[in-house]
Amino acid sequence: MPVSLLLQEKLRTLLTHTYFHAGARVLCAISFTLLPALLWQQTELSLTLALGVVACAIAETDDALLHRLSNLAITLACFVIASFSVELLYATPWLFVIGLASSTFAFVMLGVFGQRYGQIAFGALLIAIYTMIGYRPEQAFYIQPLQLTAGALWYGLFSLIWVLFSPYRSLHEQLAQLYFSLSRFQLEKSRFFGGDINDVFAVRQNLAVQNIGVVTSLNICKDTLNNRLNGPGKKEKLDQLLHYYMIAQQVHERVTATHYQYSQLEKAFAKTELTQGFHQLLYQLSEATHQLGQAILMRKSYSTPASLRWTLRALQDQLEYLNQKHHFDKTLFTPLSLVYKNLAGIYDLLKQAEQVSQHHTNPNVDLSLAQQQHTPPWQTLKRHIKTRSGIFRHAIRMSLCFVTGYGLIDLLHLEQGFWILLTCLFVCQPSFSATRKRLVERVMGTFIGIALGFPLLYLIPSVYGQFFILAISAFFFFTYLKNNYSIAVTFITLFVMMVFNLLSGTGLEVALPRIEETLLGCMLAVVTVSFILPEWQYRRVPLLLSTSLKANLNYFEHVLSQYSRGKTESLDYRIARKEAHEADINLASAWQNMLIEPGSKRKLVKESYALTNRNNALLAYISAFAAHRVELEQHQLENDMSPLVEQTRLAMNNAIASIEDPERIHHTSAIKQPSQILDDLSPDEISLVQQMQLIANTAADIQTLACNITRYK
Repeated sequence: MPVSLLLQEKLRTLLTHTYFHAGARVLCAISFTLLPALLWQQTELSLTLALGVVACAIAETDDALLHRLSNLAITLACFVIASFSVELLYATPWLFVIGLASSTFAFVMLGVFGQRYGQIAFGALLIAIYTMIGYRPEQAFYIQPLQLTAGALWYGLFSLIWVLFSPYRSLHEQLAQLYFSLSRFQLEKSRFFGGDINDVFAVRQNLAVQNIGVVTSLNICKDTLNNRLNGPGKKEKLDQLLHYYMIAQQVHERVTATHYQYSQLEKAFAKTELTQGFHQLLYQLSEATHQLGQAILMRKSYSTPASLRWTLRALQDQLEYLNQKHHFDKTLFTPLSLVYKNLAGIYDLLKQAEQVSQHHTNPNVDLSLAQQQHTPPWQTLKRHIKTRSGIFRHAIRMSLCFVTGYGLIDLLHLEQGFWILLTCLFVCQPSFSATRKRLVERVMGTFIGIALGFPLLYLIPSVYGQFFILAISAFFFFTYLKNNYSIAVTFITLFVMMVFNLLSGTGLEVALPRIEETLLGCMLAVVTVSFILPEWQYRRVPLLLSTSLKANLNYFEHVLSQYSRGKTESLDYRIARKEAHEADINLASAWQNMLIEPGSKRKLVKESYALTNRNNALLAYISAFAAHRVELEQHQLENDMSPLVEQTRLAMNNAIASIEDPERIHHTSAIKQPSQILDDLSPDEISLVQQMQLIANTAADIQTLACNITRYK
């Protein structure tokens, strides 16, 4: 590709990126707030307005127009309450401490009503700290709150206008990221074929971790689509994006499917070229899926690569030829044939996406999405006023963290010590693992930001140059905030250094105190999350495993019902599939987080590793059971398959009982391959038998492993 076209393509990708637009919005909004300083030397007014812009941008959520309007109204109300409370109570320390503790608790508890309220609450706490930093007793109490809120209002209105011009831009980005994550999953899965047999277990674990990203992307897309259903925009465009989402769900089900133990297939067919053929097919499917994501991102039509069709045909011919030549064992060749059929199904889904990109959508597809159940606010709040609620525990921690931080400021006589509270706000997370990760990123970003700020303040002493650095720093902060927090902190540190230097000429003087206060704030956050109602992962594993097994059983039952009624992608079925994958990633996340916790708290690392692997394998076998669901005759289900179905169901119930109530366990032996009747079964029936055998035996493995974790319930 010529260099000019390559640069043009890179520039177009950048301009369609959600994070770029987030930064660009803030850059434009802050540029306008700097006009009073540039035109009338009202520097303090400009900088206070800019801080309001930053706080509102952090509190912003990606919603439809009407939701954005209501969010803006709630945000402004919270900002006014937070800022005026500081101004009115700051002069009376004991009242201020009470107000700080109670308001922090109340704002964090807003998160029980949903993510958007959680972000608004975060922005309100940020505004409160900005008000503490800018507090001056000689100034009228209403000036700073009104200026901060005016900056937030300006950004909110500007953002609304920005979104009106491209209401579906962020959804294109999220769908593209979803297909990119599916592409990476397929690339990792290709290692099952043509690689080292000893790597199978490691690949399985990598896939379990990668599945976290895929399911998270699916949920983000679903929430964003739900928010857009009643918003402005063309219905035809929304239907197209909904079709992309539905196709991604089916690709995910197929790509997570496991039809047999890959190590056995690799061993049985190692002397043939089949394994390399499957490796190449998965690699090409990964590339094609990535190209589809690029097409969605760039709003282009998509064309499935012709080479993919040739690879499919060549592999099919090879399968048929080798089977005629060697007469492979039916119990091994059938699952390998089904692996091919499953991957061919992914190709068919990509062809559907090709039609969707050309605006040829299927009107018979069920595009309904699961809606969030609305419960009265008081019931939601009541459900979370208990120590088992993660949000309640986080609210308690944040309140104590802020009060302790304020105590340190007073005890150590730190004139601008509110950087401690700012650090606590950004670093203190609901779990130890998240806090530790954020701590490292915060410290690194602060050090790098100050290291850059020193020479910049020396080299660029002019006010105009510092205003430029301030605006550009805000742009890069929001560009990197969601995908690289260390870089984001680097730029917000530069932003703050410019603010202090423009206000009082102390940008260089505050650098060293900023480092000290950042370290103090980080230490305070870690101590708080470690000792105040801590949530160690080993205590969560039994409940998470039980929840996941129940979701897997529910998914299995929905798949089984379609073997009698016929294949559909109904809403109930999709919800069951989604819940199974969500429960699986929650278990995998707990294991990952456990690795970051202190050594004395890693009490179930080995057991969690094994259980995460087996639970993910169980879900993969159910996914394969689902990928090939076809309507069977009633007598086949009732006569031939009924004992097998009951034994599989019993094995899964026993796995659940081993965690919740071991006395409910009913003895069952491992399901053996009914080889004496395989010759009389069709390929679909052989697949059914084999998948249920894998499901039941994997559930039995989980039952055995689960006995080692019940003591930590």
